[in-house]
Amino acid sequence: MFTRNVRQWSQRILESVSLRTGRNRLRTRPSAFQPSAEALEVRTLLSSSPVLGTVFYIEMENHNLTQPAGLSGEPEPLQGNSAAPYLNSLMTSGNPNAAQTSWASNYDNVLHDTAAKIHPSEPNYVWQEAGLTGPLNDADPFPNNIVNAPNLSALLQAAGISWKSYQEDIDLVPGSGSVNQPGAGSLTSTVAPQNQWTVPLKSFSGTSAAYTNPYNGSDQYNFAPKHDGQLFFTATNGGNDFSQSNPELQHYAPLQQFQTNLNNNTLARYNVITPDQFNDMHSSLNTDFVYHGVTYAHNTDQQAIAAGDNFLSQIVPTIMASQAYKNNGAIVIWFDETEGGNTSDFTVPEIVISPLAKGNAFNSTLTYTHSSDLKSLQELFGVSAPGGGFLGDASTPGTNDLSDMFVPGVFTPSTLGGTVFKNSGHDGQVEAGLTVVLTGINDANQTIYITTTTGADGSYSFSGLLPGSYSVSVLGVKKHVGISGITLGVGETLGGEDFSLLGPNSVQ
Repeated sequence: MFTRNVRQWSQRILESVSLRTGRNRLRTRPSAFQPSAEALEVRTLLSSSPVLGTVFYIEMENHNLTQPAGLSGEPEPLQGNSAAPYLNSLMTSGNPNAAQTSWASNYDNVLHDTAAKIHPSEPNYVWQEAGLTGPLNDADPFPNNIVNAPNLSALLQAAGISWKSYQEDIDLVPGSGSVNQPGAGSLTSTVAPQNQWTVPLKSFSGTSAAYTNPYNGSDQYNFAPKHDGQLFFTATNGGNDFSQSNPELQHYAPLQQFQTNLNNNTLARYNVITPDQFNDMHSSLNTDFVYHGVTYAHNTDQQAIAAGDNFLSQIVPTIMASQAYKNNGAIVIWFDETEGGNTSDFTVPEIVISPLAKGNAFNSTLTYTHSSDLKSLQELFGVSAPGGGFLGDASTPGTNDLSDMFVPGVFTPSTLGGTVFKNSGHDGQVEAGLTVVLTGINDANQTIYITTTTGADGSYSFSGLLPGSYSVSVLGVKKHVGISGITLGVGETLGGEDFSLLGPNSVQ
């Protein structure tokens, strides 16, 4: 069972929810597993979701979850693929790896039903940030592939919400120039010191005996900006600047640094993790690769799948062992596009891993696209497009967010509050500065213990709650008083939980 740490919600969050008065015990809760399509325009953005913690997006490449039977040629589908045992374990009910997972069985390629197909890779990463295509090629950002449009990470940055892009291989030192600059040749060493890191605007690949990849053991490296949408937007790439003066440098770091930040619990709120092109299933190695005792031949699609699955099998458990994840974090394994076809017969893999996921490989059958992720992140982080609402195609009515993959209440948190009086409350004598404790069990089976202090008017409030059964009580008084048996529903604002230090309510 997970015990939540004491947390103080910001005043901005408290003010974003208007409390209603009056007791309303034993409310009927909506079903936790009833899918429904939703219109985007009816969802009000919170200032920020106080329920979900650190978010990790792991970006993978170029494979279908399912595809029509008998389709000739590569790539191979991932569902049931023997080269991807870890990925499949996350989608298998009863598997220990799937205890905290949900997955989407009906995730479509963006614009699959129109003439404007989103290929190759780069437009999908741009779409992930802004709900629009951008350049329909895989070229580096400069000089011709810059997108002058609002994007998610820029909205986060403007709202003071931290974000970080971790890219594998960008810490390698080329033989000429500085890290990740034009003119890169063979490696002179393997890892650059932090004072040489730059915003990674240039593709960088090769082979060097001086380098060993920590995940696949090869001496190959292959970084491509096309797999990081943040690099293509004016507001988040800092210009064509490879120097330490680039204003966006603080948001980019090599994957090597991710482990350090994970260990120190110094991560951003939103973290994008991009493996190199040998660890994201994009490309196969030029040597054979052994995975779980099976040798996968070089330059084959099954080897690319095995190397990517190997990467996921290492990094996902590492994240899950961290405090950031345990404190209601969420990992999303995201793939960029379908291969071999654009119809709904070709589905894209997407897996959510979280203490707040429905769990046990829950299969969400709603229709999703990359716009679903964009909409979800805007909702969870409480950032609106200029003028309000959602970015690009995420504003299209009928686009589903990812809420069906989580326990109810993550996207619509609840609030509980009231006033503590000295006597019965009829004389209006309130008690300020008291410690009020909220305890209980929420519908994610988490044990809750949170404290707050009554204000000058005797009021207290707890926000960012999931539905569940709760009690409130006051510490430091001779008689342990409060209210027990409070049932809180999904998205409910319950503001009339008043009690007196002299009773009549008491916590047994």
